[in-house]
Amino acid sequence: MKKDTNFEWPEGYITYEAYKAMKDEREQAIARKDWDRYHELDEAIDRVKVIPAVGVPGTVHYYTDSCSGHVERVITPKKLVFKETGIYHSTYTFTLRKNGRWVEQGEKSRDGLVLTLGWAHDYYCQEI
Repeated sequence: MKKDTNFEWPEGYITYEAYKAMKDEREQAIARKDWDRYHELDEAIDRVKVIPAVGVPGTVHYYTDSCSGHVERVITPKKLVFKETGIYHSTYTFTLRKNGRWVEQGEKSRDGLVLTLGWAHDYYCQEI
């Protein structure tokens, strides 16, 4: 499989290190009670997307559950392998879709498993 080494990420994508720095600066703004800067950074964090790299944390969103993990391998800029470290301990391949979402390979963009990069969160619904 040929790798695209000249791939340029569209505007709005940043590295995990830059994303983490923004979150750290937001926390410092809270400590300083600089609410204008906090809200500015909070909105910016909501708009950006993290460029995948090995070790970047993420969350797989199921119907009611969320499971944390990390990027295990980047196959191409638009395809990655994600290792879940929650209770399921699964490995998935995700592809970047036209709508900007990471969806499990072979699934429909609307209905498949969705991956969020940059933060890891576990939630297991106990009501079923």
